[in-house]
Amino acid sequence: MSESVIAPLPKGRIQYVDALRGFTMLLVVFAHVETFGLFNFEYETFVGRLFQSFRMPLFFFISGFVAYKPDREWNLNTCWTLTKKKIAIQIIPTLAIGAVYTYAYLQSDMRSFISDPAKLGYWFPFVLLEMFVLYYAVSAVSYTVGKKWTSIPKPVISSVSLIFLALVMYLLKLPFKIVPVLDTIGNFTSLHYTFNYFMYFVFGVLARQYSDRFETIIENKYVSAAVILLFAGVFFFYNFLNVSVDDMFLKEKVILTMLESIIGFLGVVVVYSFFRKYSDSFDGGTKLGSSLQYIGRRTLDIYLLHYFFLPFLPEAGDFLRQSHNVVLELLIGLCLSVLIVIVCLCVSNVIRLSPFLGKYLFGAKE
Repeated sequence: MSESVIAPLPKGRIQYVDALRGFTMLLVVFAHVETFGLFNFEYETFVGRLFQSFRMPLFFFISGFVAYKPDREWNLNTCWTLTKKKIAIQIIPTLAIGAVYTYAYLQSDMRSFISDPAKLGYWFPFVLLEMFVLYYAVSAVSYTVGKKWTSIPKPVISSVSLIFLALVMYLLKLPFKIVPVLDTIGNFTSLHYTFNYFMYFVFGVLARQYSDRFETIIENKYVSAAVILLFAGVFFFYNFLNVSVDDMFLKEKVILTMLESIIGFLGVVVVYSFFRKYSDSFDGGTKLGSSLQYIGRRTLDIYLLHYFFLPFLPEAGDFLRQSHNVVLELLIGLCLSVLIVIVCLCVSNVIRLSPFLGKYLFGAKE
């Protein structure tokens, strides 16, 4: 194993991580092209299930990965400053674009937007803010405890606390949805998604914090082989079950949830390892790398705009249903996704000509 493979990650932006984020954004658009445009919620393909198994876990893993800053001094002032920044960058643009989408595009009202747990598709920035706030709070408390009451290193306290919190949220995921009052709160706050995906955010934080050990482990030839085989095996077993959640007892739902989580973690490691190992192909010196990095730096713009440009092509969906051709599905879906991303970037660049609009619609710096 070469030294370059297991060397600690550099500070600042990491090119293959930006490219990985761009790739994940393409998968999000691809999923919505299939769901809204081709199959109208009526059909789920093998490709769709495969991408779905790791798409959002990977997005939150990346968010946690880039959130970790080793030199940051944690206190209440730091938490408040960072939270205000996230609100300005994520929430204000989402509310602005979400209002336009709700009123002008869907011809609905903001009540339906706020009460919908998925926020009519715009749930991700709200959930990500909740994860950041949890991460900031845990880090501040851990560092305060580490300074005043124990000799245990502050990063260790923070890591253990994050793992414990993620585990508690994971265990409370089903009860949170069953209790009516909590379910209503979850609808308004999208906390269902936070409880479901926070563990992947924590995984990203820990992977960056202990990057040298993490990279050494995943680059081990036996570990990498085991992860790939386990991912394939558990994924096929999970899909072989092919049962409706509504028909399950609580124990079966718990087992299904555990399988989904295992697939998510394994899928994250597989895809991250791929981009890490072939990082030279995703740097700024290649067309693929520079394109994916550019998309990765504009994920919020694309995420907020792409719903306006999703095509409705049920005839193409019927054709794909009948053909069962994975290659054709990938070709059509990816071509449409790339086209939508290009249109979104063009619209984004036009809007960003105005510093005021760029700031309040996409969180850009003036």
